[in-house]
Amino acid sequence: MTKSIKILLIMFSIVFAGCCSAEVIDNLDAVTFLTTSLSSVSANGNSTVSMTKTASGDSVVNWRGTSSYYVRVRNYNDRVEVTPTAAINSGQYSLHILFYNSAKTLLAEIQWADARSSTDVQVLPSVAALAAQNNITTAEYFYIRFGLHGSIGSGFIFDKIHVKDG
Repeated sequence: MTKSIKILLIMFSIVFAGCCSAEVIDNLDAVTFLTTSLSSVSANGNSTVSMTKTASGDSVVNWRGTSSYYVRVRNYNDRVEVTPTAAINSGQYSLHILFYNSAKTLLAEIQWADARSSTDVQVLPSVAALAAQNNITTAEYFYIRFGLHGSIGSGFIFDKIHVKDG
């Protein structure tokens, strides 16, 4: 009987750990979780999304940038990975995290990748560590903001956005 209970406890632990995971993957097959300001987004049909500037000024694309889609900060090891694939008309991008408290009130916007044209996977090792380094102690939610840099019509193509346990 004890052996059966141990097996059940182990199985329960595995199932429970899986359901409480902070993993969120957007393979960018569609633009469902992307909202724009002075920019446009379009799904390319090959699991990539093009983001382009449509006007001068602060051209941004928000991923999960509405309160019903914010990502919850679950533990210290939550990490973010963004996979860029190609520049559009010499465009560049920067990456920001916007932090919110439990009432979903904005606490801060922190840039974690400056303007770049790199196609290397961009990794933020710990969302919670970025908050702590910037004296943000009550962050419970966040979303990612892409800043688009360059001329009107320039931008970047992205393949995947991934938030996972570090």
